[in-house]
Amino acid sequence: MAPRVGKAGSRAQVGSRSKVVPIDLPGVKAEEYQGKANSREALIESIESATATIDFKYPVKIKIEHDAGVMDCYAVFWIWMRHITLHVKERWPDAYAKFDHKGNAMHDMVCQMFLGMTKPAKVGKTIIHARQKTLTSPRMSKGELIDLLRRIEEWAISVGIALPQPRSEYTQHKGLE
Repeated sequence: MAPRVGKAGSRAQVGSRSKVVPIDLPGVKAEEYQGKANSREALIESIESATATIDFKYPVKIKIEHDAGVMDCYAVFWIWMRHITLHVKERWPDAYAKFDHKGNAMHDMVCQMFLGMTKPAKVGKTIIHARQKTLTSPRMSKGELIDLLRRIEEWAISVGIALPQPRSEYTQHKGLE
C-alpha cells in the first residue's frame, strides 16, 4: 500500500482548534486539518483558514466528508418532508402541484395536522392571538419530536408512503439500532 501523503482542509470548525498532523516523508511537506462545520459559511471560512498556510507549490488535496453520525430528529423531519412531497406530487399531481420540492408546504400541512395552534395569551394590554405551532415554535422537547415523528410515520404508512429510516435519534428510540 502506498504511503499516505495527507490532506489539507478536510473538515474544520470555526472557533475550534484544527488538528495538525505533519506527515514526515522525505521532500514532502503535508498537513492534515480536521474538524466539523455546521454550516456552508463555516465550511468555507475553515477551508480559507486551512489553506492560508499552504504555499501551493505542490498539488493540494481537499477532502470533504459527510459526518455519518446520528442525525437529530429535525434532520429526519426535513428528509421526510421532502420525501413525502415527492410522493404526493407524483401520486396526486393536481392536488399537490404547488408544493415546493424542499418540503416547506408539507411542513406547514404536517404542523397543522399534528401540532395544532398555540393558545391565545394576554400580556399586559396586548393580546397575542393563537398561531400555528411549528417544528421550532414553541420549542419542542426531544420526546415531543420523537412523538411527532412517530405520528408522521404512522400517517405516511396509512396513505401508502414508506419513509426512509436514516440512522438517527428516532431510529435509536424505536430500537432499530
